[in-house]
Amino acid sequence: MKNYLTSTLVLFLFLASISPLSAQDSQSITVSKIPPSYNGAQILAVGTDGSTSSALIENRRATVEVGTDTVRLYLRKDGEIAGIIASPFCKRKGKKCSKKNLVLAAKAGKRIRLGKEKNGILLAKGKKKKLQRSFDKSVREKRNVIVASVSSSGLAANLQSQNVSLRAVEELDEDNDGLVDLLDADDDGDGILDNYDSDSSSGEGEGFRVFSNFKLDIDQTINLHATGIKSDELDERLASTQTLAIEVAAEDEETAELDCTGLTYCTTGGSGVKLDGNTNFPGTLGGENDVDGDGFGELEEGMTGDFQLRTGATSSEIGGGDTYIQYVSDGTTETEIPGMLNFVFNSTPALISLAVNEEEIQTVDYESEQILGSRANCFEAPATGEISVALEGWRPQRPGIAAAGEGDFVDLGNSLITADIPNVPCLLGDSCTGNGPGNCAVSSYSTDDENLSIESDGLRDGKGDIDADETNTYSFTVDLSNCLDNAPSGSLTWDAGETLFVDLQFRSTFGDNAAQKFCITRADS
Repeated sequence: MKNYLTSTLVLFLFLASISPLSAQDSQSITVSKIPPSYNGAQILAVGTDGSTSSALIENRRATVEVGTDTVRLYLRKDGEIAGIIASPFCKRKGKKCSKKNLVLAAKAGKRIRLGKEKNGILLAKGKKKKLQRSFDKSVREKRNVIVASVSSSGLAANLQSQNVSLRAVEELDEDNDGLVDLLDADDDGDGILDNYDSDSSSGEGEGFRVFSNFKLDIDQTINLHATGIKSDELDERLASTQTLAIEVAAEDEETAELDCTGLTYCTTGGSGVKLDGNTNFPGTLGGENDVDGDGFGELEEGMTGDFQLRTGATSSEIGGGDTYIQYVSDGTTETEIPGMLNFVFNSTPALISLAVNEEEIQTVDYESEQILGSRANCFEAPATGEISVALEGWRPQRPGIAAAGEGDFVDLGNSLITADIPNVPCLLGDSCTGNGPGNCAVSSYSTDDENLSIESDGLRDGKGDIDADETNTYSFTVDLSNCLDNAPSGSLTWDAGETLFVDLQFRSTFGDNAAQKFCITRADS
């Protein structure tokens, strides 16, 4: 539960400078009887105006100066939110609420003694009527409930905390779970990751979007059902291939710099690489990506319309909940704009089998020395004629969230599934580059899978997230000849002996993309 609370509350991070409190406006709240394990940690107060203040805990006691009449109180230790201070009661539509669901809305000028501690929740101690008068006015219209459920867990793949300030922006909390929408991985509380939720409003407002890409050749596949998920293999492949697409918030003549709040993959001396030019990002102080030497890399849109970063990060160094600030300047005024990484892939989709033109099924053995579909052992197709392929496979997985009642891993649903052909057919050994059709035209797809439906740009997976199950498969057919005929640049030929490279993509509504890459070679004539 402690880790769950830490993860949940960390998504409440709204990246802004701590607002200074003037001496004449400040009041204090004293907290005593704090468990000795928190000595040396901090009490953190978040006010209704977004101001934050803190005080060191010494001898089980701390007095924090606050600038608003009502605040929420947290405990911060080693740069993380380690606990919350809670009222022992609540009011919610006339019904009783569980103690574990409460966050104390403490009144300025009060002295609070703590009673029991359980899993990072510290209950205030005192007479009920007195406590009720003190705590009844909360930061959310006389409500002090944070629902401990799937909606407030964030559903992020690898939640991490950052040592940055907290700020309360209560009016921007659509599902009323205590997490600011811009930094809530499930802002409408329906149990679907925002990046997979067409009803989500997370793409609106003042924040900037960040999404992840994880694409592997079939012989490098990471999928629980096909290969298992081994931490060393995952970390090696994440570090070498994972990229982020970062929306550049600057417009016209403005400039934008990225503050990664200490994240190893986009901070000076870190592992990040700007794809456009293959240079370290932000690189050295005063270098080409940090000309002014302030430690924040300059962002520029690339050919894809966003900034592309290869992170070089392992699974413990990057994850949903990572937070950033863009400093956007017009030369006179500088604006701080927050952003959050909603989700990262820690696995890819995986083919079980492929059948060409409804002929013999070619099954993939992931323990083979030369995995079928890899460059050294491509799937086989006839030398001439139309080519369509029937695919069966497994969905990618994310780590489950125990606090939400999930298993160790969850098969990820709600994806848009597409076959992407980035390059023209070519002879193996050639450069195999050029303008392929890209994502196949919708007329290329057909399916009898009851969970899949054809949309304007691919196949929508109507099955939601479920605990990982190897029987949870999908199937559809893609007419590759039709896909090539409908290339935006004009019809493309696929001659005998040539190889076609296909990316089987599982994409979120807002762009996150996991793909398994495989090849099909026509027989020689």
